[in-house]
Amino acid sequence: MAMSLDTIPCKRIQVSRPGLGLSYPEAYALFRQMADQDPRILFYALRPLGDELWNMIDGERSIGRIIEACLMEFGFEVDPHLFLPVFEGLERNGLIAIDG
Repeated sequence: MAMSLDTIPCKRIQVSRPGLGLSYPEAYALFRQMADQDPRILFYALRPLGDELWNMIDGERSIGRIIEACLMEFGFEVDPHLFLPVFEGLERNGLIAIDG
């Protein structure tokens, strides 16, 4: 199933800090895309942002709702679709399952 902002992720395992599920080059590319849209974003902001995304996965909220809440919390203004690779990485690494 293709992942979208309507997808509802569920944690498969409990870990405190799973990271972004991305390789360093993937994380850096994501950072560049985000910084192009909001220059206030620093590369090192990805880690706490990823941690908060993880904390909000509860099997009830959609990816879009999770991202929207995190962007509001951190005060960033970027296209929520940029975060889909993070959730795809978490799924690829066996940390989350998706509905459907």
